[in-house]
Amino acid sequence: MNPWERIKPPLKTDDIEEIGFRKASREANKIPYKSKIETPKRREMIRVKILYKFIHMNLSRSLRILDAYFEAHQFYKDLIRIYFPENEIKRIHKRIYNLIRTLEDIKNEYIDKINNTYSPEDMKKFRRVAQGKFATFLRRIKSDIEFVIDLHRYASRLPSIDVETMTFLVAGPPNTGKSTLVNILSSAKIKTAEYPFTTKNIHVGHIQYRYLNAQIIDTPGLLDRSLNERNEIELKAIYALKNLAGDILYMFDVSNNAYYPISNQINIYREIQREFNDRYIIPIANKIDSIDKDKIIELEMNFGDELFSISCIKREGIDRLRRFLTERMEKYYLERVRR
Repeated sequence: MNPWERIKPPLKTDDIEEIGFRKASREANKIPYKSKIETPKRREMIRVKILYKFIHMNLSRSLRILDAYFEAHQFYKDLIRIYFPENEIKRIHKRIYNLIRTLEDIKNEYIDKINNTYSPEDMKKFRRVAQGKFATFLRRIKSDIEFVIDLHRYASRLPSIDVETMTFLVAGPPNTGKSTLVNILSSAKIKTAEYPFTTKNIHVGHIQYRYLNAQIIDTPGLLDRSLNERNEIELKAIYALKNLAGDILYMFDVSNNAYYPISNQINIYREIQREFNDRYIIPIANKIDSIDKDKIIELEMNFGDELFSISCIKREGIDRLRRFLTERMEKYYLERVRR
């Protein structure tokens, strides 16, 4: 599942400083007056402690976001690296980690100084120095925290995919009925979800058969045309999909109104076959309710008995396809048990 969904992002450094100062002052003002030495001492100490605690909380959130990258499945790592270089992630992680230790040393140093003086003026001076040092270090990492916030914003919106579950990727030219097939095959108990995915949205459905589960993913704009027509971001997204274990359902449009000629559709199939050369690819001819016989003949010549002919609109051939997919699921999980 998406490891960033439940991690809260840090605030921007300006907000950390402003809100932290307010929180510290508010807590200090709650301390009742008891004596001219102990009361200001407690108030100044609590101001330093509360400000440090608030900064520490936000920096710790930043580390959790970056740690999630290092612990993530390769699928998520590849998607993150499309926009966020790994060497930059490592650099910022190290810098924030070291800064937390530095700020703790500053906090302890000035708490001790406040605690060991009997001058209210010195107490105030030490507190202000500590606050000033906190603020200085925060300003130095302003761009780093903004980097982390941007990474979290992007990562938390990535598809929530169980990387340990079998995955069916649905490929094929535009308007072949890919999203319709995903909805048909998906369990009615689990709603098909749409997620931002680089420059496109992908649709994730779930197939349930007895005790077996699989994900079925429609990838519009990615596995629907020649690799030569793709930009760098789309290519990287395709490589990320290669980290998900399972089969590919490649859909052909055999109707009279197909977006591509059947020869082009077969060429795209061959490209995907070469790119995903370790995958089992299931050829599916859709829209047999408005069939162009020459197209289906050409597909049968290329794929023979491996071809599944269906009509998503009339639900023809769906039961046979569903049975075959459950067989593939059983085989996949049986092989995993044997490893």
